Parts: sequence; C-alpha cells; structure tokens
Amino acid sequence: MDKPATLFIFVQKVNQRLVYTANEFFKRRMGVDFEIVTNETAFESFDGFKLNYSSAEIEGIPSIVPASLLFEKRIHSQELDAFSDDGVLKLFQLKHNSLGYDPLAASFFFLSRYEEYLLHRKDEHDRFLADEFLVVKEKAECSPLVEIYVQEVAEWLMETYSGFKPDFGKPRVEITIDVDQVFALKSKGLARSILASLSDLLRGKLLARLRVMFGLEKDPNDVYDHLISICEKANVNLQLFIQVGGNSRFDVNNPPHLAAIKQRITELSLSAKVGLHPSYYSSDDDKVLLNEMERLRNILAQPIKASRQHYLRFRIPNTFRQLDEMGVKEDYSFGFTDRNGFRASTCKPFRFYDLQREEVLEIKMIPIATMDLVSTRVHHDQDLALKEMKAIWESVSKVGGLMVTMWHPEVLNGLEGEFASFSLLEDFLKDV
Repeated sequence: MDKPATLFIFVQKVNQRLVYTANEFFKRRMGVDFEIVTNETAFESFDGFKLNYSSAEIEGIPSIVPASLLFEKRIHSQELDAFSDDGVLKLFQLKHNSLGYDPLAASFFFLSRYEEYLLHRKDEHDRFLADEFLVVKEKAECSPLVEIYVQEVAEWLMETYSGFKPDFGKPRVEITIDVDQVFALKSKGLARSILASLSDLLRGKLLARLRVMFGLEKDPNDVYDHLISICEKANVNLQLFIQVGGNSRFDVNNPPHLAAIKQRITELSLSAKVGLHPSYYSSDDDKVLLNEMERLRNILAQPIKASRQHYLRFRIPNTFRQLDEMGVKEDYSFGFTDRNGFRASTCKPFRFYDLQREEVLEIKMIPIATMDLVSTRVHHDQDLALKEMKAIWESVSKVGGLMVTMWHPEVLNGLEGEFASFSLLEDFLKDV
C-alpha cells in the first residue's frame, strides 16, 4: 500500500496545542500525514500539498489566519465569535480568512473540553449543567461539528490539489451497557434480600421475587445473553461496564464478593468486552476509584482497559488523569445526561488533552451519541426515539464516524424508563 502523501503545514510557532490539534484533525480524522514547518523559505520550496496556518501572506497556498487559542498558555473566557454558516455552527469568525473562520481552533475548543474548565453552573449531581454548553445553547448538539469541519477543509484543499485524497474512515456502531446491578432481584445479600422481600410482600409482588430467587424464572436484568446474540448477528461491538463498588444512595449494585456475581461477570467477559463502571462517589475520592479497579481486575484476573463513570459524573481533568495512570486506555464518559447528541461535538475517539498541564494523555475518549434512558424520557414513544437515533446515525455515517449507544438492563427490560428499550435497540440495529 502506498504511503499517503504528506501535507506540509506552515506555522510561525509550534506548541503542544497545535501539535495535538493537527494530529486529531489531519491524521486521525482525515487520514493524512502532516509535517509542521516553521521556516517559510523551506516551506515554499517543498513540492506537494501545503497549508499556510499563519498570518504570513504566501501566494498560491491555501491559507487560514489562525485565531489566538492554539498559541495561548492559559485558560480564560474566550471570544468565540460563533455564527451559523448554512446551518453549521462555527467559531472564531475571521472575515479575512479563506474559510471565514478557524476550524483548527474551533476543533481544539471542543475536543479539549475548554468550556468545562471555566466557571459554570452545576446540576444536583455536581455535573456541568447541560444548558451551559455552547452547542446546547446554539441547538447544535446533534451535529458532529469537528468532523464537519474536517470534511470542509479537505474539500477546500482538494480545490487546489486534485491529488489530495483524504480517508474519513467507515461508519460503525458500538453498543455499550451500564451494568449498575448485574441482577435486579437475586444475589443481593441476606439483609437486603429480606428487606426487599418484606417490601414486595406489602406490594403484592413477593411471589415474582421468590420465583426468581429459587431459579424458577430468569432475573429480569439478566438480558446479557440476548444482547450478545443480537450484537453478534448485527456484527457490532458490545461493551459492558460493570459496577463493583459499595452501596450508597446512588449505587444499588449487587455485593461483588458473592460467588454468583463473580461467576456471571467472568462468564460475560468470555463473550463481550468488560470495563469498569466506577461508583457515584468515585469521582470524589481517588482511593475509591483505585479500590474498585483492583476489585474488578481480581474478579477477571486481567487488566481493565475501559471505563465509564456512573451518572457520567467526573472531575475534569483529575478523573481522567487517574484513569490514565491506572492503565485505562478508553473512557466512555463524555455524553449528555438529559438529551442525545455529541457533548464534545465529535463522533470519533480522541486523545484527552489536559489543559491545566498542557499535555496529551494516552487515554482515548470515546464519545456517547445516545442513551436509552434519555430516549425514553424525552420521547415517551418508541417511534420518535427511533427516528432521532436514525437521524444521528445518518449524520455519523456522512463523516465516517462511530455511533456509541448507551443502554441499561433496567431500561431494556422496562423496569425503568417510559417503555422497554429492547425493541428500540433491535429496530435500530436492523438499519445499521
């Protein structure tokens, strides 16, 4: 296979932000090798594809006059100069630019999660309030803006260089499951089982619980074999995130020391990828996160490479620094909790950029596109929920992206949410 041609990029100054953005924009999303050049004379002498990302005027070369963001060394409120161009939200408007804006600075703003470092309002779970996000304010949360910028720049470069051939990749879907509790009724521990049985007795539901506890019926949360089967048929990846923390007001998982729980988790790891689902308070205490990671590692007797925070609750950048130090390679926590769409305005994995330290971590962020709990609460109707999922999939397909969908056993089986989401999942996979 021929090595892809190199894109030479002229800049007047090189720093970590610039290199990170160039890697994400050109290498990871456009499939193009690049070389950053700071000598203007040498740049002009090169044969091949060129991009001038500077304030210098270089005749005959596609040019973007950069905004200041990539060349700063501090975090502060930005003048984003946001505007809509043919229905696409763009940032850092620059009228003297060939494109009218700076797509690299805009992409860095989204991928670095810049706004999450600034002062902002929080919700009842101490999370970034969704209404504070720029893309939510601008009603652009369902657009993978970074990939749209990448395609626009690629098409713009092809107007000058007919031989320029980007590779945006092929679209794909990944099914992810948050296993807050492996079983809904059984393997709860003696004390909790007694209390739950008394509660069911008062509500007239004791018989159903006893049938599950005595093995006469399958536990309603044990939907995993069916999930594995339909994902194999659809040829899509399945990733399970297992909670093994202690109990709290927001954590109702099964005691992880029980033999039945260990056995079921081990069985699932043979047919699907298994990652950690850190408990609610793990983002407040590094020791809690470390203990839960060690617990799951001991159950599976293997390294844990993926993670997603419970309630999508994390501290930026601290949570991801710790996960990176613990050897986690992928985190799936970047998503909305009250709507579907792209929190980081991208539908492709990206390396985490630590703005406080100005360094790139090894850990990759895998953005979430949809969540079943959101779909059922927002739409109250499966047809409307499916319509939204298909629309998001269409936008992902156009840019060769990854659509990560998030599901919960309690919503799949109808114990939570406005309707059981299993048929929504199956109907969605029919058209993937």
